[in-house]
Amino acid sequence: MYRISKNLEFDFSLPFEARSEADTFTYGPGSAELALGYRVLDAPDGSWLPSIGFAPQISLPSVSSQYGIGSSHLRGYFPVIFEKSFGKWSLIGNIAYGLNPGADNRDYVYVGQAISREVTDHLSLGLNAYYQSATSRTTPETAGLEFGGKYKLADKQHLYFSVGRAFLNASQTNQFRSYLGYQIVF
Repeated sequence: MYRISKNLEFDFSLPFEARSEADTFTYGPGSAELALGYRVLDAPDGSWLPSIGFAPQISLPSVSSQYGIGSSHLRGYFPVIFEKSFGKWSLIGNIAYGLNPGADNRDYVYVGQAISREVTDHLSLGLNAYYQSATSRTTPETAGLEFGGKYKLADKQHLYFSVGRAFLNASQTNQFRSYLGYQIVF
């Protein structure tokens, strides 16, 4: 992530993904993502108003899409993010529209709400509940819970992690999922 100004940041992600289905395990580079986040409203301290931001993202086609990792199409994700902190607690809401081109794919809606707490100066933990409409003709809508956190390794280096599962259409969407990410802030 590169912070351009107090209210504007640029993010580039190159995920490494692994996928397990039936008796097959595949892994490789996922779809590279470019995002530009802009805080539209920076709520003052003491106000009950949340900060509001917009963070459009594009995902580039993946070289591993033939193995079911990433996408073979350029995709877009357009979230509006609401955030409010109360001391060591934070609430973050996300309402997004996803453009998902391709044969049998569908554009979709994502709604998520997370709560997190700063446990120590280096560790924050949280819980995220989400709903996502169908992303293709064969993948139904889903909803689930994830537990995760952020560990501050150094001043500008962070480790992100989460585990979770769907409780709506889990057998067709995700019985279990996990995430591990490393971030450098410039």
